Amino acid sequence: MAKWWPRCAAACLAAMVWIGSASASATTITDCDRLAADPEDSGRPMGIVGRSYFWIPAKDAIAACRDAMAEYPDEPRFEYQLARAFVALEDHHPDVLRHLRNAAEAGYPAAQYRYAVELRTGDIVPKNAAEALELHRRAASAGIVDAMYALGQMLEAGEGHEADLVAAVAWYREAADAGKPDAMNNLGKLLFEGRGTEKDQAAAVALFRKAADTGLPIAMYNYAYSLQKGEGITQDDVEAAKWYLKSAEALYVPAMVKLGVMLREGAGLAKDDIAATRWMLRAAEAGNSYGMFNYAIALKNGYGVEQNETAAVEWMRKAADAGDAEAMTFMGIVYRDGKTVPADREQARMWFRRAIDAGSDDATVALQDMDGTD
Repeated sequence: MAKWWPRCAAACLAAMVWIGSASASATTITDCDRLAADPEDSGRPMGIVGRSYFWIPAKDAIAACRDAMAEYPDEPRFEYQLARAFVALEDHHPDVLRHLRNAAEAGYPAAQYRYAVELRTGDIVPKNAAEALELHRRAASAGIVDAMYALGQMLEAGEGHEADLVAAVAWYREAADAGKPDAMNNLGKLLFEGRGTEKDQAAAVALFRKAADTGLPIAMYNYAYSLQKGEGITQDDVEAAKWYLKSAEALYVPAMVKLGVMLREGAGLAKDDIAATRWMLRAAEAGNSYGMFNYAIALKNGYGVEQNETAAVEWMRKAADAGDAEAMTFMGIVYRDGKTVPADREQARMWFRRAIDAGSDDATVALQDMDGTD
């Protein structure tokens, strides 16, 4: 089986960047660099910070990069930057893809990464996971940190190649060591679960915390979860609640649900049904089925909100339609009992069967009991 290992360690990657920067073309700074360089491109000339697309003066940059290409036809950096200038002019400008592909085929790592992103998503070019994987590997081997992370993702998921968790761990580690928070989090997840590497929950939690300190919402959630469960770190509900709150305030929806549960139960912070229900509503409105289910329960029982059984059924139906097995079972009971909606035994059976298919043992018992009374 082919192994997609990093081709060199951090020192080697640093050497590769230094060698590239010392070449004649990389030390030549043009207006194309000043106006359209990619701030994430390790191959940009020293002293050039780069610009996000929003700050590229598109027309001036297009002219400057065309001039640079004419003067330095063998330097693919300028064609890559020309593609960026066209993106700044118009997100889906027809010339973007042509210049991006040319720069990638000429071996420019930043262009290889960007073109691989398009091949992976299939938004503007036909989707080709295998080619995307290969281009990410080339860009990652040349020191593009985002490509290291993307390569780790694809190897973990088995996109474009059979899954290789050992290699995924190696690439996540390269990207994490280079400072990418998402890679720290994903590496932590694999260490926490012992997939592709020896299980080490303490090391995983340290990575979650490091990524959380950068403001990454999912890492804040994972760190809070570790604290709540006491896995890889001393159990601490108070600290867990603090980090769930940070994650929820950063709009990470699963953290809203966890925070709502802790507020409802008074775990790690004072019990507060009103605040708990507000967080459940925010999660529900964001499309989270468990948030919908819990908000429906709050409406049904008047927990932190005015009791409203009709609205409770509406939210429960939304949760059921979103795939929540408990909500499906609840809907079966609603139609079986006929208290909030007209009784309908066929509707009840339909919901119980859907819940059973979704794995609900309670629905199995409820359906057997109902059929036994018919």
